[in-house]
Amino acid sequence: MSFLPENAPNAPERLTMNRLWEDVLQAFDIERGVLYTFFMLKVRPYWTVRTYLFEDRTRLTNPFKFLAISITLSAIVLFNTDLFKNAIIEDAKLEQDLSQKELNEKFVHATYQLINDTYAFSYMLIIPILALFSWLFFPRRILFLGEHVVIHSYLSASWNLVTVLFSPLLYFYPQTFTFLVILVMAGNFIYVLIVYRHFGSWSWGRAMIYAMLSYGIGMIIASVLYWLLILGGAAWQVARAS
Repeated sequence: MSFLPENAPNAPERLTMNRLWEDVLQAFDIERGVLYTFFMLKVRPYWTVRTYLFEDRTRLTNPFKFLAISITLSAIVLFNTDLFKNAIIEDAKLEQDLSQKELNEKFVHATYQLINDTYAFSYMLIIPILALFSWLFFPRRILFLGEHVVIHSYLSASWNLVTVLFSPLLYFYPQTFTFLVILVMAGNFIYVLIVYRHFGSWSWGRAMIYAMLSYGIGMIIASVLYWLLILGGAAWQVARAS
């Protein structure tokens, strides 16, 4: 006698293509808030963060899940398609043409591989440092340290997704990678300025000073630490292989 699924005891719903698509949407939380969260963070960053922290968390994706999704998507686009690698090599070639120096392919490859391997770790390093300096320069009675972590997780993730949207530009013009990095960092800075200006009820001038101190110092320290680890590791790998 052949097996008939409908005869199975307590049979779950059959997996049609529509059902599989619903599972995909549910897995990425798209129906319940990822796209909505991204859109609101772009058009109303302060309202979105304030809503999650103090009012309603049902419509917005959890900031750490949102960050994980953004890291996953950007890693797929940048690394699995070699867009990031091609951009690094293109920048190195441009530098080589200007300085008349030979391109060190081993060092570039080792650097790319380490960035690939530590991509998620970079956010685990940068976001707590940014949150710490935001907390140090902000009135303690208004926001807790954990709430600063939420703010920077949301803002960093939203601008990280911008790299996904601009990935076709890297495909056709890999030399625009530096421009994209500057765009993302500048956008993140502006959103930090906007969000903390509202939380502190500050003037634009005071908010600018705060953003330059907290975001500027935090990003410099985090970037220096990260690139020391990356370049030091790449140099060590090249020296060991020689």
